[in-house]
Amino acid sequence: MENLIFLDESGVNLSFIRKCARALSGERAYARKPNRKGRNVSVIGAISENRTAHPLFVV
Repeated sequence: MENLIFLDESGVNLSFIRKCARALSGERAYARKPNRKGRNVSVIGAISENRTAHPLFVV
């Protein structure tokens, strides 16, 4: 049990945009969206039983 390491992976695209917008009552909401696709970034984290954290970012 002393050599266990727990791994977790998560990913995100850097060009996330909102699908909804807010405006004052009676006003139209305007927004711009990126013309190109964003990069994907993966984050892998590990923690051992002695609570030593080991983050890794993959672009």
